[in-house]
Amino acid sequence: MKMNHSAAPNPIYELSKTFLVDVELKELTTFTIEIYKNTEDQSKFRARIYEKELFRLTPSFPRDKEQAPKEESDDDLNVERHMPFMGFNYETFTANSLEQAQDIIIKGIRQFVAHSTGKED
Repeated sequence: MKMNHSAAPNPIYELSKTFLVDVELKELTTFTIEIYKNTEDQSKFRARIYEKELFRLTPSFPRDKEQAPKEESDDDLNVERHMPFMGFNYETFTANSLEQAQDIIIKGIRQFVAHSTGKED
């Protein structure tokens, strides 16, 4: 499946699986992993890895009489993470099945954790 437009030459990728992995780095971190499958070539995948982060945001509205924000907001947001030590490019990769794609991602996260902690176990 494609958009059939010169500005969008690549096939569409469809979300096929979402899962969570808890990792103990400096503190317990939960990664949300999304795996997308190419709608034209079933052996091509993409993955996105997110980590929940707490942000203190300053809303634009409402404002007080001096036009300063009336309140602050603490919000949890999922931030996309790029993990250069996973050992492969998860932006686009090949696997024989969705299960193999998930195994490849988990192996890559394990490499990232081993690099980050200095522990292979």
